Amino acid sequence: MGWIFGVTEALTSLWWVVQTIHHFGHLPFILSFFSLFVLSSYLGLFTGLFLFGLDIWKKNDLNNPSNPVVLALFGACLWTILEVLRSELFTGFPLNPLGDLIWGQELLTPDLSILGATGMSFAIIFISGLLSAVILPIINKLSGKTSADLFRKQSLPAIAMSVLTLSAGFGSAELLSKESSAQETQHIKVGIIQGNIPQDQKWTSQYLKDTIRTYHQLSKQALSQDAKILLWPETAIPVVIDSPPRSIAKDLQKALNLPVPIVTGTIGLHREADRFRYSFSNDAALISNNGEILDRYTKIHLVPFGEYIPFPSIFGWLRNMTGITGDLIPGKHQKLFAPFKEEDSRSLPEFYKKIRIGPVICYEAMYPSLVHQLVLKGANLLVVFTDDAWYGKTAASHQLYQQTMIRAIEEGIPLLRAANSGYSGAISGRGKLIRTSGRFTKESITLTVPLDSHETFYQKYGEWVFRFSLVIFLFLLATRAMEPHNDGIKSSPLLDDMH
Repeated sequence: MGWIFGVTEALTSLWWVVQTIHHFGHLPFILSFFSLFVLSSYLGLFTGLFLFGLDIWKKNDLNNPSNPVVLALFGACLWTILEVLRSELFTGFPLNPLGDLIWGQELLTPDLSILGATGMSFAIIFISGLLSAVILPIINKLSGKTSADLFRKQSLPAIAMSVLTLSAGFGSAELLSKESSAQETQHIKVGIIQGNIPQDQKWTSQYLKDTIRTYHQLSKQALSQDAKILLWPETAIPVVIDSPPRSIAKDLQKALNLPVPIVTGTIGLHREADRFRYSFSNDAALISNNGEILDRYTKIHLVPFGEYIPFPSIFGWLRNMTGITGDLIPGKHQKLFAPFKEEDSRSLPEFYKKIRIGPVICYEAMYPSLVHQLVLKGANLLVVFTDDAWYGKTAASHQLYQQTMIRAIEEGIPLLRAANSGYSGAISGRGKLIRTSGRFTKESITLTVPLDSHETFYQKYGEWVFRFSLVIFLFLLATRAMEPHNDGIKSSPLLDDMH
């Protein structure tokens, strides 16, 4: 049942995969659907393993029926471990973790700065287990299936733990709310340029000039509103920026020669060592206010089957269907951008010189640990470059947007998202949405962004809930292994009612 549930959930929430592969990968619809079914079948293994683990816990008498808190704790630890494994194994698939469900719940949002999205997944399973342990015995008692003594043993610990857990969550939210109101912050005006270039035009040479001119015109609108830095989305410049085709060289030079720094997505070209061939990469480039390339970052975590072909001995035949994106190579190191040089900052506030942009390209924002490493390196402004036009008018844009914004709350760092077709926008380090663009619209968005970076518990300790879950999970197994075996198999009303 767990596997079937997982497959069904993946098929419905990831239906956009079919449209993307069919429309842009040019695979027949049947093959596109089959690809999603294979992916869903794999993802279903994790929910299947979760319920299988709970079932083994019951059959081997690992749970104590008089203490349902232990069962809830075991389930939360098991889910957390499996969710992290899903995000890391075989290149990982980190989309739509359970903890993302709290997005938009303002009362609980600050808890992300303590637990992170992984920790919220733990909390959801743990509290759900406790509530089940409260509700099911009540139903059984009302129906006469549970004695008053057993009811007290099963329900009262769960009720007490539920109250304590919820109180801790609300208490931390209140504490963070008071803390945020007590601090003053500095601000910077940022222009986010959403070009809304269709995918079937973006990569066609005849439309390159139009693409460059679109970004130039929208950038001038942002400059008229006093933007101090401009952000263009992923591969906004769909050519090798330092070696553009002659047909657009002048237009590109004009577009980049603006009086403020630009950070843009572009294409990188690399000669492979010991080989007479070149490979492309997905880059972000920092452009000075005179059009000079100051620095660039190459995307580290590529999208499997979209930007590279994993396990080429098995899936190499797909390379001819993916075109250029099947040959991208990953970067090796993260980088921070310092957009304001000493001489530029003379006419600007002193704090501009301290701004360090942590560039994140699209899919990388799904990985909390990757963003966390950027913050540890000193990033105080996160910028995510993405192109969600690949997914059409599907749920993908919503899913990726909310999962990206959660990174800001976890780390206590303001985050800006520059998207080709939406959603672009910004969120403060305190979790306040500053603005969100429309979808499939051309927009020049000028934002006043608070530089309200602050150290959060999650920023300090990272994926501590995963480490906690792993230790407790192993402790529970070890403790049970040392207990004498019982002849009979005890049962838990919680698990009995789950079947």
